[in-house]
Amino acid sequence: MTDQSVPTPDARAASAARLPTDTELLSTLAELGREVTSVLAIEELLAKIPVLIARLTRFSAFSVYLLDEKAQVLNDAGQPIAGLLAAGATTGGLEGGSHAGYSGGLSKASVFGIIAAETLAASLALQD
Repeated sequence: MTDQSVPTPDARAASAARLPTDTELLSTLAELGREVTSVLAIEELLAKIPVLIARLTRFSAFSVYLLDEKAQVLNDAGQPIAGLLAAGATTGGLEGGSHAGYSGGLSKASVFGIIAAETLAASLALQD
């Protein structure tokens, strides 16, 4: 990606005149995935996320949650926040599209729901 600036409202309005095809969206998502996974410094990644998301959709606000492999939400130091687990759409991704429905959120709810439940069960077992 050569342009690191966030698109202006005028630029977004002009690009909204023609909606991208499903093929264009998938291609852009694949490219964004490659870019995101190539960034190792968290500060660089967090600065890049709004630029990448703006390539796909308009937004006025969004949140970024960092998770570990146990579905625990991490604080700024990368440590788990006690008792705070994530599942479903909270775990990330872009939902929607012309034919998507809510399948993405349901799969994330299932997968991360199980992981979060296992993490909680293990935590409760340690307290006994």
